[in-house]
Amino acid sequence: MATLASHALSCGSLLKAVEELSQQRFSMSVEELHIVKRALHSTMALFCEASNAYSCISKLPPEILIRIFSMVPDTLPSSGTWGSSARRTYDLVPLTHVCRRWRAIALHASSLWTTICETTYTHNASKAFWARARQSPLTIYVDRPYPTEALTALLATDGEAIAELNLHGLEDLSPTRIVSELLAFPAPCLERVVVHSQSMRGDPIDSAVDSNHLVQLWRGVAPELKSIEFHDVPFLPANEFGKLRYLTLSYDNCSVDWTLGDLLHFISNTPALEGIHLRGLPADLHLRAPLEASPVSLPCLKTMELGDCRGYSSPIPLLHLLLSHIVGPTDAFVRIYGVEAYRLSSPLSLWPITEDWSKLDIEMSWSTLALTLSRSSSRPGFCLELNTGGAAKGLVEGAIRACIGDNTKLWPRYVSITSQRCWWTWCDPTLLLSLLPRLEVLELQDRHLVSDALNALRPSTMNESTPGHHEVPCRNLTTLRIPSLLNSSVVQHLSTVLNERASCGLRLKRLETISLDDVSPDVGSAPSEDALALIDVVESICQGELSRADIPRRTLSVNPCRRITTSAPFSPVTLSQLGYIAMADY
Repeated sequence: MATLASHALSCGSLLKAVEELSQQRFSMSVEELHIVKRALHSTMALFCEASNAYSCISKLPPEILIRIFSMVPDTLPSSGTWGSSARRTYDLVPLTHVCRRWRAIALHASSLWTTICETTYTHNASKAFWARARQSPLTIYVDRPYPTEALTALLATDGEAIAELNLHGLEDLSPTRIVSELLAFPAPCLERVVVHSQSMRGDPIDSAVDSNHLVQLWRGVAPELKSIEFHDVPFLPANEFGKLRYLTLSYDNCSVDWTLGDLLHFISNTPALEGIHLRGLPADLHLRAPLEASPVSLPCLKTMELGDCRGYSSPIPLLHLLLSHIVGPTDAFVRIYGVEAYRLSSPLSLWPITEDWSKLDIEMSWSTLALTLSRSSSRPGFCLELNTGGAAKGLVEGAIRACIGDNTKLWPRYVSITSQRCWWTWCDPTLLLSLLPRLEVLELQDRHLVSDALNALRPSTMNESTPGHHEVPCRNLTTLRIPSLLNSSVVQHLSTVLNERASCGLRLKRLETISLDDVSPDVGSAPSEDALALIDVVESICQGELSRADIPRRTLSVNPCRRITTSAPFSPVTLSQLGYIAMADY
């Protein structure tokens, strides 16, 4: 009780003193008013601190608060194989102004300040953030025409702790200044580098680059570097990177003055590469100097992407030289993209034809034709993407003929075709199937492809004087995979073609339907008349006993989650054991 009474007396005295000061406020000088204001502000801060101590969030341990604080900064945009760890550190500044406890905890947690970001002209606290991070691995992120002088000085004197370097939008820095000011510090901990330069064609390189346009970066000290991404950077590193795993070189606007031999020499200094992405190389790069480099062996290579070569000449010779001089494992995936279809008129020499390929995927979009080769039961091994926008049908057919043509190694046994466009706009199916004499499995993933493909599979008379002799395409075809929910006219067409092939001694062994996303399976329902009718049709087709009149005059539909798999001879017992689930008419 005595304590409460003394507190009440103190509060009363404080209120009386404040009232007296308030009555004298107009008679005080400016200096006296500032003194009173500072005293009241300090007093209020002390009492707010005491009241905050009773709130629930103030009872959380520092570890939990640090975890919450780490979720506040947004992730900064980046590109490349690895996701960037850069955060908007300036989002943490308001947290340090909430209360003394929060500020002390935030400033003590060095992991919160490991990103030194400069994205606007108001970001000038790099030196303070660098001090708060102490010895933690740092991420430098710059997205403005030039970094601050403080950051440039810190890079020159104290860059040993940098683990990630992101430099974007460097409009006001020439390549020489980028090398001498931002990439000249020893980097024993550096693991990832992304440089987006804005240098244009014709920008001077000066003495920072030697006659071969190879530059020694980071004073030759970057033993832990694992990823390099250079966009519109006109020079190549002269370093030897024993642990480099991912390399990206991209060119849109800057000039490329080095040669193909320089590029292969740089790649030879990175024996541990797993991924290579080269975009926008000049199409005449191989013509600038005689190529004397020997093939480069990359035993760890997993993916290599080449494409969008610049220039008016054909990129095929350059791509061929790159593929022949970069030797990787047989299971490495190679992707060639951005090649205009009209440039392929002669047999293509890009394909790795050292061994047979078992599957070919043909994907035709509105503007791109993708041909993907893969081995049996493995991931894709080689992909060629051709730009077909504006190309006439004859040019696309010529490109397909050049890609497949007479290469017996490229006669796969399994072909899958999907297309956003109708056959008549890009390729004659008769021509395509004639290029696939070893075809055993044909998969059509779109309904509008089925009818014309069936016409291409029909036997044709070789000589009118000898009607008994027929020319049958794809004589090894044993399996046909088509979409579900085909209408009755297509099913009738299917039975006719299969009967004609069977009359030539080429009976189909398996007929399968493909699941489609636009169908909702009706699981658990009993077989309907439609499902039973389709089963009868399939059985009759496989036995070669179906006539046109036997086709039901309605749309046939089957649950896409169940696949029709038949074999010849076909037994009713096998059909009854499959357990088909019917769908409503489409």
